[in-house]
Formats: sequence, structure tokens, C-alpha cells
Amino acid sequence: MPGVEVYLKSRVLTAADIGMRIELAAAVLVTLPVTALVPEGSAFLISAGPSSESSQITVSSGDQLALNNLAVPVPLTMSPGGDVLLIREGNVWRGHCGTETLRTSKLFKADLDSYSASQPFPSGLIIKTGKSSTTVDGLVPVTFPVAFPTTCITVVANYGGAASAAYPSLCQTGIPSRTGFNGYITSIQTNSGSVTIGGFTWIAIGY
Repeated sequence: MPGVEVYLKSRVLTAADIGMRIELAAAVLVTLPVTALVPEGSAFLISAGPSSESSQITVSSGDQLALNNLAVPVPLTMSPGGDVLLIREGNVWRGHCGTETLRTSKLFKADLDSYSASQPFPSGLIIKTGKSSTTVDGLVPVTFPVAFPTTCITVVANYGGAASAAYPSLCQTGIPSRTGFNGYITSIQTNSGSVTIGGFTWIAIGY
């Protein structure tokens, strides 16, 4: 009968586990059954322990794991407390709902690369971050790695500074477009454009 199981050790699921909610402890790897050996539509609700960062799901040779209708590499490491409903469709174990599908969805999936990052939301709002440096006159055009689809609403920039900076400086931005903006560094003491060794970081919001 369907129920709940907490697995403390790695194991291969079988037809007897169909319909179960299965919670994985840390470092537990669960292997889904060979698709050919279970009925079409067989389902498992799999979740990671609330503090586990190492619970994993994998499939048997010849099968695929898919989230949001796209194949994903296995083993899949789940987020702490994450869950996913997996249903057999042909030779694919497909995730149809759960936080794991949201985490890997284009609606939420972030692009992270050091200072440069972009985070979309289902509403269409997008947040981007980055880091830039100025020329000697305190001005530098910034081009977003990927333009906003419609418009950039606002940009906020913060002076990074440097240990050798002679004077405190103020960082400002011009009116942004969907593709970028101009950043400015102004010396507070001389009220003129100033180079910044440390650069400045920025955050942009748009849609």
C-alpha cells in the first residue's frame, strides 16, 4: 500500500515502491526502477531531508530523467527540503511538479557567474547584477550581457573603492536602457570625474 518511507541508505526502487512518498537522508542515492519493468504512469514523490544538500536521484541505464520537459544530467542533486513528483512516460522519468521543477525552470533558473548574475521571476521581472571599472575620467558604458526583453526600470551602483584610493568617491548612473547604462565615478573632494581601482558593483531591475 502507498505510504511514506525514509531512506537512510542508497537503494534501487522497485515496483513495490510505486505510489510512495520517499524522503532521502543526506548522501543517499536513490535509483529509479527500469522503466520497462513498471507500468506506464507509475509515480514516486521523492523529497530530500530538510537540511540535506547531498540527496540524489538517478535512473537505470537507457532511461532518462527530465524536468520541465528537458532531459537533465544524472545523478540529480536535490536542494534541501526539495521534492519532485516523477512519473514514468515511456523510457523517461518525468518531473511534473514540486520545488525541483521550479528550481530548474526557466521561470526561476538563475545564471550565476561571479559578479555577473541574472535572476528571472514568473511575473516577468528580472534582476541583474555585475561589476565594472571606470576610465580615468570616471565614465564607463556598461552593456548587459543579455538585454532586458522590454525595458530596464532602474539601476543602482555602489563604489567598490580600493585600499589605495586617495579620496572618497560617489558612484552614479545615467538613465538605463534595456541594453545597458552609463556609470560615473565622481570624487567627493574635487567634484570631478575619478577613476576607481576597485570598480563598482551594480544591480539592475527590469522586465
